[in-house]
Amino acid sequence: TATTSGLTSFGGTVALASFTTDGGGTAAINGGTVTTTGDQTYSDAVTLGADTTLTGATGSFASTVTGNGNDLALNFSGTTVIDGDFTDIDDLSSGGGGTTELSGTITTTGSQSFADNVTLTAATTLASSGNEAITLGGTVGGAQDLAVNTGGTTTFGGAVSIASLATDAGGTTAINGGAVTTTGDQAYGDAVTLGADTTLAGATGTFA
Repeated sequence: TATTSGLTSFGGTVALASFTTDGGGTAAINGGTVTTTGDQTYSDAVTLGADTTLTGATGSFASTVTGNGNDLALNFSGTTVIDGDFTDIDDLSSGGGGTTELSGTITTTGSQSFADNVTLTAATTLASSGNEAITLGGTVGGAQDLAVNTGGTTTFGGAVSIASLATDAGGTTAINGGAVTTTGDQAYGDAVTLGADTTLAGATGTFA
């Protein structure tokens, strides 16, 4: 546990049983890797000084995560929570076999890849300002709206069951999971490709 209202800086690789920072300060992860067998709990703001991989059981972030243009890989076997407080990240990925919870507007300059099954806990927008790929490799669930904005390829690898879905113009949406079910509308602003027999069900469907 790191307890300070000031700056906690990690210049090298961190390998521990579990890791906790308290609120009120800043944790600067500059060594690229934090690995725990248990949980990682960041109660204060996090900054990245290099491309960073966090690996452990669960990862929770109570404040902001500022990437400073670096990549961030989250490999947790439990629940990973990502929201609009994640900013200035190049490539963002989550995996590790757990579940990723998404909410808010999550914008990266590079790609986004969510290998875990995803649950939307609030209305969510995923955006790549660099028009790179956004991939949701597992299922996507939650009674919330999802918008995906990129000029690259948006890929749904598993079944989708949410409130509504919208993709913007300029890229391609690859529906490979066989089903997209919404209680509301589905609006596809870009070209759509099917990677399997597919059922789309919802209120209205729009293909621009």
